[in-house]
Amino acid sequence: MAVDIVPGLLETIEKAFRAAIEADRRYTRIANRVRDGTATIEDVHSLSVIYGEALSGALLENFTPEYMPGGVYYWNIVERVLGSTLRQNYELVNRAATEIQSIVDEAAGIGLNAVAAPWPEERAKGLYEKIVGDTVNPTRWLGEPVINITESFSDDYMMENAAVSARAGLEPKIIRKLGAFEVRRSKKRSYEIPCDWCQSLAGEYNYDGSQPKDIFQRHESCRCAVFYSRGKLRQDVYSKRWYSDTGQGVLNIKDYEPFRRTASEAAELNEALEAESARAAKRRRERLIEQYARENNVSHRRAANRLTRAGNS
Repeated sequence: MAVDIVPGLLETIEKAFRAAIEADRRYTRIANRVRDGTATIEDVHSLSVIYGEALSGALLENFTPEYMPGGVYYWNIVERVLGSTLRQNYELVNRAATEIQSIVDEAAGIGLNAVAAPWPEERAKGLYEKIVGDTVNPTRWLGEPVINITESFSDDYMMENAAVSARAGLEPKIIRKLGAFEVRRSKKRSYEIPCDWCQSLAGEYNYDGSQPKDIFQRHESCRCAVFYSRGKLRQDVYSKRWYSDTGQGVLNIKDYEPFRRTASEAAELNEALEAESARAAKRRRERLIEQYARENNVSHRRAANRLTRAGNS
């Protein structure tokens, strides 16, 4: 009788996942903000990345071909393992989003219940199929794709609740914030800038149909944060009508034009980011020089020379 390996795999993966989460300082910082009531809706996306990275690492370590019967990823095993672990991430993201949303809404005086996004069944099945169908390097689908789909749980929550807010008359806004950058190298140095597509989407938009249709989409390795704001509004308990901080009804609030970068603005942003990257590199070098000088009891000039020689060797 064949032994069912899935329960053991799930237990091992869960232990590795929990260990990664507990050791992640980013998670600790966000958990402290949630505890203190200072978390922001943007923290939901950050958590989705943390959960995705933790799960990806656990899978790459414990869900490799050597643990599969004959080294083959069979559909029933992949569906049960990925289905269980991804759904856990889905629940963690939506639970955190609901908790953080309540913190943000309470501060803004809004009493609107959060709504969990539907489980993306077809997206999950698509990932299972890629793993099962890849006979050359199936584990590559356990890396960035797992992080990406976990990020999508946050994106789906934002889209769902922006729609709920719009139906309630809150006139929500969608904010897309540039995240991790791709590396572009020149002959003299390397620097990081966002891809052109992400730059074109970055900004703030009214959620009224004028927002870009792909505002909630992301490419592989994209770490742009997509979230929404209901605004600082209050609701009259008798009329159930929402009002702005000025007391003006939301239906009378001026509709601002959505923001979108032009080609020239994107080029200017590239230059600014390159300059900021250079300044950051200089600050890192200065800290290294100071640390080296202190630890080795040498002058800053000698420390700089030694670090330069070490970097060129």
